[in-house]
Amino acid sequence: MAAAPLRFQAELKRSKGMNTAGDWLSLVPIALVVVYMDRIPVNNEILRYLIAAVLILVWFVIWEMIKPYITNKRSEADILKDVKAYFYQEWKAGRL
Repeated sequence: MAAAPLRFQAELKRSKGMNTAGDWLSLVPIALVVVYMDRIPVNNEILRYLIAAVLILVWFVIWEMIKPYITNKRSEADILKDVKAYFYQEWKAGRL
């Protein structure tokens, strides 16, 4: 990525940052799980922590899939695909 054009580097940095309201909204479900963790109807505290961790992990996976639609940012996979296409075109043109 260090050899990629600056526009790709800047877009990748922007897509990873917490710089929109949509990014900060992603933390609300995580905070709710932490706050209401004591209300999980399980007597074992370790199991309760495990359930909370699984819920947070599931939310993280879902968030990574819907983030491009909510924050209007491209996903990291899309940016890297464009970087690969750029370098392939450069290679085909003999500039690498």
